[in-house]
This record gives sequence, C-alpha cells and structure tokens, in this order.
Amino acid sequence: FVSQANVRLPTPPPPEQSAPPPILITGLTVAGEPHPVSAIGNDTIALPDLGPRANRVQIDFASLRFAAGDTLRYQYRLEETDTNWSQPSAGQSVSYASLAPGRYRFLVRALNADGVPSARPAVVPFTVLPPIWRQPWFVALALAALATLGSLLHRHRVRQLLAVANVRTRIATDL
Repeated sequence: FVSQANVRLPTPPPPEQSAPPPILITGLTVAGEPHPVSAIGNDTIALPDLGPRANRVQIDFASLRFAAGDTLRYQYRLEETDTNWSQPSAGQSVSYASLAPGRYRFLVRALNADGVPSARPAVVPFTVLPPIWRQPWFVALALAALATLGSLLHRHRVRQLLAVANVRTRIATDL
C-alpha cells in the first residue's frame, strides 16, 4: 500500500514557445499601379522616388506558419508618422491614401500565438517627392525672379523720377 501523501506526480514540461514567424511583402501598389514583387514575397522592397501625385500606397504582407492552430497577427508602422507599432490584427494589407512629401520607411512584423514578434520586420523604404513648386531649386529660382523683377521696377521708377526732375530743372532755368 502506497500513501498518496508521498507520491509525487511528474510535472508536465512547459509548453514550447513557437519560433517567431518570418514576414514577407506579398504585394505593393503605388497610385493604383502594381509594383513587381517576387511570387513568394520579399522581406525588403526599395521603391524609386514617388512623384507628388503617386502618394497612395497599398502594401500587402503575409507570414508562413505551419503549426496547427497557430494564429498569426500583424503589427506595422510607418516610421515618419507612427512612433509606436499598431495594435495586433489579422489584417494582411495596409493602405495610405494621401502621404505628404517626405522620406518614409514602412515596417511590418508577424506575431505568433504567444505574442512573440518576427526576428526581422519586412521593410519598404520610399520617398514621396514634393510638387514642383515646393522643390528647393524652384523656390530659389522664383525668389531670384522676384528679386530681378523688383530691381527692374525700382530702376524704372528711378529713371522716371530723374526724367521729371530734369524737366523741372529745365523749366526752372528757362524761367
């Protein structure tokens, strides 16, 4: 006869934490035009500079997970506008409708069921160029044109004043 007070049951092993899943960019649309992406996805996609009217960006992403019952959630942020990661969600697409001119870096990561994020986020760096009238060279050119126009108007006014003064002086000497 064995006393139950002295019997020790083996403790179950702690549940295994699943490894953080890798994340890939699976689709990219700029101003309604699809951007080429590998069939299996990319972890980094560098976009060329976007024009001022190409400031609508949609990014699709996914993560491969083969564990049964493991649900994935995603977090993302746009470094120039977001300081923190978004709330975890099951959505696999993000759209930015009207981005201001500037340099951006989109980051996305997958979270496993335990809340462990991907080791490396997927990255899409891009720049939205300002319209032509906000380009530094255009502003400098416009300021130079205004300064030249101001100088020409001033010179014209001084010539008119000198001409009137000369006429008055001639009239005064004639009298």
